[in-house]
Amino acid sequence: MSDQELIEERKRKVLHFLKRRVDIVAYVILSCIIALAVWIRVQPMRVNPATGKPGLWDIATDNWTLGPDLDPFLFLRWAKYIVEHGTLYTVDMMRYVPLGFNTKFELLLLPYLMAWFHPLASIFGSQSVTQSAVIFPVFMFALTVIAFFLLVYEIFLPLSGKKKSTIIALSSCLFLSILPPLLPRTIAGIPEKESVAFFLLFLTFFLFLRAWRSKRPSGKYLIALLAGLSTGAMAITWGGNIYIFVTLGLSLFIAFFMGQMDKHKVGAAFVWLVTTMIIMNLFSLRYPARDLATSTVLLIAALPIILFCAHYVLANTPLRKYTERGWISRTPLPVISLVIVAICGIIIMSFLAGPQLIFTKIGDITKPLVAPISDRLGVTVAENRQPFFNEWTSSFGPVVAGIPLFFWLFFFGSVYLFYQVTKDFSPKQRWLLTGSYLFFFIALIFSRYSDTSLFNGTNTISLLFYLSGILVLLGAFGFVYYRNYRKNTLEGFRGIDFGTILLFSLFFFSIVSARGSVRTIMVLVPVASIMVSYLAVSLIASAQSHREQKRIVVAVLAG
Repeated sequence: MSDQELIEERKRKVLHFLKRRVDIVAYVILSCIIALAVWIRVQPMRVNPATGKPGLWDIATDNWTLGPDLDPFLFLRWAKYIVEHGTLYTVDMMRYVPLGFNTKFELLLLPYLMAWFHPLASIFGSQSVTQSAVIFPVFMFALTVIAFFLLVYEIFLPLSGKKKSTIIALSSCLFLSILPPLLPRTIAGIPEKESVAFFLLFLTFFLFLRAWRSKRPSGKYLIALLAGLSTGAMAITWGGNIYIFVTLGLSLFIAFFMGQMDKHKVGAAFVWLVTTMIIMNLFSLRYPARDLATSTVLLIAALPIILFCAHYVLANTPLRKYTERGWISRTPLPVISLVIVAICGIIIMSFLAGPQLIFTKIGDITKPLVAPISDRLGVTVAENRQPFFNEWTSSFGPVVAGIPLFFWLFFFGSVYLFYQVTKDFSPKQRWLLTGSYLFFFIALIFSRYSDTSLFNGTNTISLLFYLSGILVLLGAFGFVYYRNYRKNTLEGFRGIDFGTILLFSLFFFSIVSARGSVRTIMVLVPVASIMVSYLAVSLIASAQSHREQKRIVVAVLAG
């Protein structure tokens, strides 16, 4: 065997090994991405050659210090007390002097996690609670990358297969690690709530997806219980826990109308929600039982469960005969269930708290879509200011010739993904749905373009454009749904995987957040990373497929 043949043989063996060891290679690459993310985030800890001290060094105390952010100093003070005494005091006399502040009204998991992390950090050389607090957000982000990898892989596994899902997940993790908007909340020296919250956010969605897809009922309920514990932990860490409730609530609502829910999936969702509410009520005075029972956010999460129960009663009891008469028989049963639940809900709320409660709940849902923060105190905080399109899109970088490249990549990536997940519909219906989604996406984003443009986000034409996008999307889906229902061909809707429903639900609320306030632009980073990665991997795979097809054609013609 010649040297060239020997080299080719070794290459084939290496490729064969890599193909059979995809998981090992993926873990190695993931480890490299985590190492890169950690390296980026520990830069403030590097020694300054001019002073011979780390960047996060207090020259007054000649010791480690936190970065220029106010809240972490409060969490650090509490963590120090927990390390010393084992638990936090009930009343903090340094807040609201001279009355003090009941700490049980605060979200306390973060300072406890910082305190519990200190013994681990001490093993690796940390000499103080402050130094451990400096390292803490970096450690949590490393765990966040792992949870994010598992989530993205789980989302795309049914749609793209194991190999492509792994590549999409790895690429998404890389973007998550390097994009600027998330960096200030996960960098060394800034132990903010988000450093823990994003880990719990991804973990919850991953566990809920696994529960949804589990074949065994016992497995569904057990994993749903874990998802509830993770959501409860999120709720006692960060006020952004609403992203979990509204995302899963909307996803379950869509899955209900698509006929994808059964009693075991609803049971798993019920276990998740009840477990979450118990954790919230037990570990924080911020969530009394009465407030949880009347919470608009929890109502959104509970609505699909209530709808399914009403639907089940209508479909499996003598009441069914009333839905099979006259014009009602031409109405989809899920729609009838929604109308009945809505009417009963309005009657019950009017009886318990008066008609004004209905308008309050409607305002709770619609207000965040237009102006999330409007109170005098809130709008004075810079990070609560509502950004315009030409502001938040450039924060993702890079901008070339005034064009935000990353934004347009995830813009087209989301449209391309939407087109792919509607593959089971007829060509006309597929293009109608994709076109309506494109219009909805444009209206959602460009209705708040700039303060000097026609679409400034607050005038009448901006709000009408915004509303028209929602109406067009709902109208298109309603039209296709009704046509398919009349023909008894809802397979196209049932074929849309729940993982992609969850992804698009999170994408919608992330876009709303990005146009809602400067501080919540970071919530869009994970979904944008996924969309760009999916687009890149799909286009490369498609190009390779076409290349292989051309080779086959050439070989056939040559033969």
